[in-house]
Amino acid sequence: MELPKLDPGSHGSPFADQLHRGFAKLRFSGLLEKEFREFYIAQNLPRARLSGLIALILVLAVTSIDLLLGGKTGYLNTLRIGVLCPIVAVIGVAISLPGARRYYTEVAAIGVTIVGFVVTYISHVAALHGQSYVLAGLVLVILYACLFLGLLFDIAITIAALLVLTHFVMGAFMSLPLNELYYMTAMLGAAAVIGGIATYNLEHALRTNFLETRLLNELAERDGLTGLYNRRIFDDYIGRVWRQSRREDVALEIVFIDIDYFKIYNDLYGHQAGDTCIRRVASIIARAAKRPFDFCARYG
Repeated sequence: MELPKLDPGSHGSPFADQLHRGFAKLRFSGLLEKEFREFYIAQNLPRARLSGLIALILVLAVTSIDLLLGGKTGYLNTLRIGVLCPIVAVIGVAISLPGARRYYTEVAAIGVTIVGFVVTYISHVAALHGQSYVLAGLVLVILYACLFLGLLFDIAITIAALLVLTHFVMGAFMSLPLNELYYMTAMLGAAAVIGGIATYNLEHALRTNFLETRLLNELAERDGLTGLYNRRIFDDYIGRVWRQSRREDVALEIVFIDIDYFKIYNDLYGHQAGDTCIRRVASIIARAAKRPFDFCARYG
């Protein structure tokens, strides 16, 4: 979707500027990055809640199946119940509690990394007992980190690469057969690449959507000719600052500006010249409004 471009010299939009510059490295400039990260977490929280519940159910299900089948590595079930379940529960708390959400990215990243280490150890022990099918658990952890936790691309791909490396080093230390170790590492590497590509595309799409939505909202609040805020936004803003000024007993200054003899100028030189005149006056007024609570709008 092609959005209209604002004139940076008069009423430039940071959202339009960022769209124009692009973001191949998945980074915005200035405060836009902080605003996007808050938006990104909020967008991914519902999916992260559901995936956390599914992860907890899977751990309990695998443990139950292993117990029913009379698995010979019972202490692995202790690891699943005593380590994996509490970590998944902590991530769930970080997702659910409003006060803890600010630390969600850190908690989720550290938590899923620890889960990956534990699952790697469990997989290697199981492989030494002839249960190589547990490689699926590692693949799920990597895809979980990349696609379901709502982590940014750089964090997710770093975790995935670390887990693949941990798998290889731990497997070599525990003397897994080299052919089997190479094969499993290659499969995990492929899962990391697939998950990384999907995460990059997802984050890029969300960043584009974020900029376009913010830009469309901004355009809806602006006067089409001058780029100043429109009458609707002015009425809302003036009501809020008026109530605030009454509460704090401070003065509120309002300046109305008109262009003298504009009708004569417009009739003499035409509507196009008249529009140019209005835009230039609006640009000068907008540049003069530099203080944090200065607000310019087209009233008429």
